[in-house]
Amino acid sequence: MSTSKSWTCEGKPKDGKDYPNAFAHQPYENFGPDCAICGLPREAIEVSKGKRPAAAGGSDLAIERVWGWQQGSSQSLS
Repeated sequence: MSTSKSWTCEGKPKDGKDYPNAFAHQPYENFGPDCAICGLPREAIEVSKGKRPAAAGGSDLAIERVWGWQQGSSQSLS
């Protein structure tokens, strides 16, 4: 009998990595290491709070802070 906590997957990785075989789906409660629907590993869904995924827009935020620039603005960096 496994005592591991269940986790929910919707097929959308939150770790910023690409999983070509994964696909979005309705929330599904999993008990094993990988999603039974799309195959995503638990680590792709449960990102530790100390790490920020690359897909979260960190690079745009850094540019905005340094240059005062936002995507879609009419300001130019040159």
